[in-house]
Amino acid sequence: PFSISELGNAVVPSLWGEGTSCPHVTLQFTDSKDDVGLGLVKEGLVMVDVRKEKHLQKMVTEYLNGQESAKSARLNIWRYGDFRADDADEFGYRR
Repeated sequence: PFSISELGNAVVPSLWGEGTSCPHVTLQFTDSKDDVGLGLVKEGLVMVDVRKEKHLQKMVTEYLNGQESAKSARLNIWRYGDFRADDADEFGYRR
């Protein structure tokens, strides 16, 4: 699993495509080629921003699978379940 101690290792950018305002990149550790962002997602330290661009679908799918694993294991930000779902229906809140 991903650990904070790995953050001392060298990383290199991996280009996924050009966005309208900036390139889409991920960071990979130079020694293992592991994706830094995917490691953070799998440990429940960040959540995935779902993108619709076709060239990003493989990466987004991999990230969402990692996020689901972290949610199922209730890791870190998912400790108390899905905090994005608002259960305030009883107070009249509707999306």
